[in-house]
Amino acid sequence: MGQMYKRFSVGAGRWKPEKLPEYMEAEEQYEKLRMMHSNMENLYKELGQYFLFDANKILIEEFFSNLHNFRNMFLQALKENQKRRETEEKMQRAKLAKVKAEKERQEKQQKREQLIDMNAVKMSSRRQLLNLEPKSLLVYAAAILSPFRHGPGF
Repeated sequence: MGQMYKRFSVGAGRWKPEKLPEYMEAEEQYEKLRMMHSNMENLYKELGQYFLFDANKILIEEFFSNLHNFRNMFLQALKENQKRRETEEKMQRAKLAKVKAEKERQEKQQKREQLIDMNAVKMSSRRQLLNLEPKSLLVYAAAILSPFRHGPGF
């Protein structure tokens, strides 16, 4: 404490200490801090009214810690929701692709069956032709070739 005062001056029976510039600056800073603290307390009480809690019972540190935890959990929930949505969309696309592939497979199968049926009809027609007697075969061939017998223009 002896360093805060530079010297003492005596005047009219009183001691009047002269303050050092460092002391005066510290005193100004203390006053600013005191006003800022008072302002912070008033703002915290307004926060208590806004968020409906008793600012006298809950410490500032506890309130901001809870607020920080809430924010982190909220962001985590947003990420989880996004992942779930992406997974559902991916599953939906896979399901649609599977249905499309199944439909294409069925269409190919139907085309194969149609080709097989057409080949079977052709084979049965050939078999019938092969089973015909030579005389009937000649009549059949003549019926097929008759338009070509006379040539064009006849």
